[in-house]
Amino acid sequence: MKVVVISQPLPPLIYGINRLYVEGYLTEAIVERTAEFDALPEKRLPLWKSILRNFQAEGLTGIMAGIGRVAERRRQAHQQRLQALKEQQIRRKYFGTWGDALLPEVPHMVARSVNDPQVYERVCQLKPDVLLIHGTTIVKKPLMQAVPLALNIHTGLSPWYKGMGSVEWALLNGDALNIGVTLHRLSTKIDGGDIVGQRRIVLEPQDTLSSITARLHIAGIEMAIKAFNILKEGKQLHFYPQNEHQALLIRGFLFSDHLHAHIKQLETAGIIQQICRFPSRNYYLPNY
Repeated sequence: MKVVVISQPLPPLIYGINRLYVEGYLTEAIVERTAEFDALPEKRLPLWKSILRNFQAEGLTGIMAGIGRVAERRRQAHQQRLQALKEQQIRRKYFGTWGDALLPEVPHMVARSVNDPQVYERVCQLKPDVLLIHGTTIVKKPLMQAVPLALNIHTGLSPWYKGMGSVEWALLNGDALNIGVTLHRLSTKIDGGDIVGQRRIVLEPQDTLSSITARLHIAGIEMAIKAFNILKEGKQLHFYPQNEHQALLIRGFLFSDHLHAHIKQLETAGIIQQICRFPSRNYYLPNY
């Protein structure tokens, strides 16, 4: 059975590619490396130039304001370093070294977009039995129709949580019992195709957004492997249509810096522990 995976160069997704390769379910990976992955960090003026510019613009008041901004930048940089260290520890815990880079022997190509003509041409050349989408930008119809079966791993419980930031919105809702991942048929509706299966994770008091997301991606890959085992045995997958009347589509532009800061507060103030004890919804939404 031939399987092509299209993903992005992020640790949970790189882990997924490597895991599928080791399990024997990867013909080739197509890595979508969009422009933002290569965006250069903003260059800042040297300190002396910044002070001089502030003095020329606003005199001593400008210097004092500039010193305050420098202090704030240093504080933010320190927080970013601590966060990066924490993220690295989480990656090591859940992915080992498999989230760092593709294994040398993994066959792959890199493209700027999942919808580039070269991606369509390559998929048509490979003629896979299954195309697995795992963490890319929105896939257009021609690519979906180029394969017998296209599946998608969505880190949310469809139709209850669909679209961008499904985990974040579940946390903000305090919906601890309904955080999970969905394996479904790819369709033109965002996360709206017929469902193959779903898995929930049990939220733990020490969890963070990163650890929750890591566990969901691992569960999604496990489901994909189970589905591939069924297909390899010559059996059919069972699909369950989603009830669109239950759908909650989360738009990316609705998520703000303020909400992101609130997520961090949930992590650091022990609120996730409270959510585990007293979820806002004390029942499981129907599973597929």
